[in-house]
Amino acid sequence: MTEQQADPQVAIVAEQPLEFDDPAADKPTPEEVAAAEQKEVEAEQEIKRLVTLPEPTNGGAPGWVKIPKGMRFPKGRQIIFVRFRAEWTSTPKKGYEIEGEPGLWRQAICWDMSIGDQKLGLQRSVGDPNRQVDEFAKQMVRAIDGAVVDWSGMPGAGSIDVWWEEIGPRCRSSMHRIFGQLHTLSKEQMAYFFESCIAVRSAG
Repeated sequence: MTEQQADPQVAIVAEQPLEFDDPAADKPTPEEVAAAEQKEVEAEQEIKRLVTLPEPTNGGAPGWVKIPKGMRFPKGRQIIFVRFRAEWTSTPKKGYEIEGEPGLWRQAICWDMSIGDQKLGLQRSVGDPNRQVDEFAKQMVRAIDGAVVDWSGMPGAGSIDVWWEEIGPRCRSSMHRIFGQLHTLSKEQMAYFFESCIAVRSAG
């Protein structure tokens, strides 16, 4: 007889069974897996839609655009009208009001670079590939806050260098994205190009 059995004050309690997780029960069904994958695809498509340039439409400029007096636009080109909330920029107290919209705004009018524009951007980048990204994006800008872009380097309403500094890194990053989409084919277009627009032959 053990001490525990001999001691009437100690109650003998039976062990309790343990409940274990069932890995099989936690495994998602094929339907749940398919629904989750579909949700991911839809989320990716929504993100892509939100960060992709809208399809061009016929018509005039949006009502919020400040077009410089006498400014003329090239036919057959895509014109990009861009606006930024001043609070997104490095100069949140600088900008102009838009009727029906809260706060202050900055804006730009852009179109794609010509060969001449590309040469000017390359000259200003002086062989620095990091600087080239900025200079090319700046080169597509044709008007800012209602003034034609001024490349003289002098301060003034149209000074591209002053405006580029004032809009700050977040808005400059957005301008880089616009430049990239305006000057390169999309993934779908590139895939179609390589699949259907190139023929290769072996000579001889």
